[in-house]
Amino acid sequence: MILKEVAHRYVPKELLDRPKKGFSVPIGDWMKGELRELLREKLEHLVLSKFLPITGEDIWHVFDNHMNETENNHVKLWVLLMLQLWIDKNETFINVK
Repeated sequence: MILKEVAHRYVPKELLDRPKKGFSVPIGDWMKGELRELLREKLEHLVLSKFLPITGEDIWHVFDNHMNETENNHVKLWVLLMLQLWIDKNETFINVK
């Protein structure tokens, strides 16, 4: 409360007293840029691991459609990336190969 009172001296009241507003992270764009090679590498491992009940063709279809902006598949790709990163970290405890 004290911080808000001090802030009112320097910041307009309408900025401090407005409702909270969420924001999104541009993961889909990052996947097309900075994360593209990491994503491609990890998807390759996932395809080769035969761990998922979907085919490598399905995975690359989702990847390609996202990259050429036919579909926004960032959520699916994020889940696959996180799965492979988890497998990488825990492969000594699970048998996925």
